[in-house]
Amino acid sequence: MEKIDVRGFWSGLILSKTKTGKTIPQELLIQKITAPDGHVYYLGTTQDLSDKLYRVAGIEHGGIELLTQLPGEDEFYIKLQDILNFLEEKRGLMVISFVPNFEPSFEFEHKKQLASALAYYEDDFSAGFLKKTVFTIAITYERSSEKPHSLSIFEAIRERFNAIKHRVDSDVYKKITECSIGVSVLGIDANNEQKMLSHSLQAMYEKHSSNNTKICFYNRTLHQKAKKREIEEEIIRSAVDEKTMEVFSSQLYVPATGRFKN
Repeated sequence: MEKIDVRGFWSGLILSKTKTGKTIPQELLIQKITAPDGHVYYLGTTQDLSDKLYRVAGIEHGGIELLTQLPGEDEFYIKLQDILNFLEEKRGLMVISFVPNFEPSFEFEHKKQLASALAYYEDDFSAGFLKKTVFTIAITYERSSEKPHSLSIFEAIRERFNAIKHRVDSDVYKKITECSIGVSVLGIDANNEQKMLSHSLQAMYEKHSSNNTKICFYNRTLHQKAKKREIEEEIIRSAVDEKTMEVFSSQLYVPATGRFKN
């Protein structure tokens, strides 16, 4: 109200629920109108931004990212903590992170479609949209002494992604299957919500996989190797930039040919 009194108006982005129960992003403009008799009125008008999704991409309001309408990082942490607090002894928990590489011309629509598919199953697990690019989901699954733990994990992943497949277009699902999917499992590589989310992101970015599969489980050894390589590359890059290192081309003389070989 203070800004309206000083400037005479206020505008901002909001989430509004329609008569059908659908939540849509809107731009709200509130104007201050002073009548001749001194009475003050406030006029509010809204503009539906459903067809202008680029204007709300990456913007959070109340912990919710407006384009996808999924929880941002802080809100996702809270939801993940709630799941941990009420997790039954016989159930496991994993966090999965992935970044589909959508075509630029369809990016906003496809992100919104995928987010809608994830939110549809929110009763079974929690979904979030982090760092303006990463889709993250927390999945609980049944642990059984009658089958290997790893099998229970893979079955839960397959079941969840099959459910997503039936709620998105084939083009959207194809992009999901093409990207690296990072996985962190409670009790195996992490023991709290911060490590689970961090490890799933590291597994995704560093592609912790020893085969051709796109599903990458967090691996401490691979992470340490990737970190070491990153540090070595930075040392070399800095040395070249600061001209504290000289680069030489080594050659080997081959007597039989009378030539030098690189």
